[in-house]
Amino acid sequence: MQSGGPFEIDDDKDLDISQEERDDSDSSYPLFTINSWPADFTLETLHNKFSRGELEIPDMQRNFVWTQKQASRLIESFLLGLPVPPIFLFQEPRTRKHMVVDGQQRLRSITFFFDGKITGPHLRKDTEFRLILNEKSEFNNLKYSDLSEEHQRTFRDSILRSIIMTQVEPDNKLSMYYLFERLNTGGTNLSNQEIRNCVYHGSFNEKLIALNLRDSWRKIYGNRLIHNRQRDVEFILRFFSLLDYQSYTKPLKDHMSTFMDTLQNAPPSKIEHYVNVFVKTCSQIVTHLGPRPFVMQRGMNTSVFDSVMVAFGLNFDNVPKNVAERFAKLKETPEYLDKIQYRTTDEKVLKGRIEIARSMLFDDTKGSSPENTIKF
Repeated sequence: MQSGGPFEIDDDKDLDISQEERDDSDSSYPLFTINSWPADFTLETLHNKFSRGELEIPDMQRNFVWTQKQASRLIESFLLGLPVPPIFLFQEPRTRKHMVVDGQQRLRSITFFFDGKITGPHLRKDTEFRLILNEKSEFNNLKYSDLSEEHQRTFRDSILRSIIMTQVEPDNKLSMYYLFERLNTGGTNLSNQEIRNCVYHGSFNEKLIALNLRDSWRKIYGNRLIHNRQRDVEFILRFFSLLDYQSYTKPLKDHMSTFMDTLQNAPPSKIEHYVNVFVKTCSQIVTHLGPRPFVMQRGMNTSVFDSVMVAFGLNFDNVPKNVAERFAKLKETPEYLDKIQYRTTDEKVLKGRIEIARSMLFDDTKGSSPENTIKF
């Protein structure tokens, strides 16, 4: 599926993103009903929970990025009885498992010290975890097994306060999305799709990442380089979420997040139906419109992308021979041009440009739905 060598990183230089969409990404927060409570777990309890997989760390957070010296100072704080900031956990409403929103470096440091080694897929080999501290410290160069029985007990029984949160209303996980946005920045704000990878990790997210490597999609996107903030993956999600565009409500970023939530743990057959629609849609677009079809001026226009992709997605088995000529005419239609330039995330505008694309490209006015096309 990958062509021309390894994929690398890219930025937004080849994208034509309207100011309305940029504003949408920074839209205000919706109202939630959230319950939160403190839990004073001992380090031994947290280590056991973490080892059993009861504390989930999303894919975007897999690697341990602290230095051994940073981790050592945390361990020393517990041994000396110094305060340590709390961690934040989100209790998923359906599974009741706890996802680590903020604090994975602390949890990993604790676990590695108990286990005596630093492990992870980012390392070529395991590293022995000995404390790297001031030479005058009595704990310098010690492993957990080297500690006296008294100090081992002190460490095991030390408390790391956990703030546990769960969303009561509405029945989704949007609040966890916003918690990641506020808490888990690591010094650099995560993009919308990077946060979704954390919150809605699972088989559907894995499919999105795999589809992003398909040759036909890379031709449409117009760059073989993988976007370093997953903008290209977000476009695929955008396409899927707007197949049922009549259900769209602002803001667009929440519409996509809610859709991804509904597909997170969907049956494999349902996910495969969406995959098949994407594959067939990309194939038809490349065949009839050629590579980089959605470039208007300086780069791929996101509004042309969603309207034409959705129109093809609802009609990929009924593509007229002159669809390229129709597409050229579409891009010169004043009403359509207005809807791809101004208030592009407005509900009436977004739905309107998709309706125009469907009508002009396919004579399609039937009001098809993804259920009709995908045949669930």
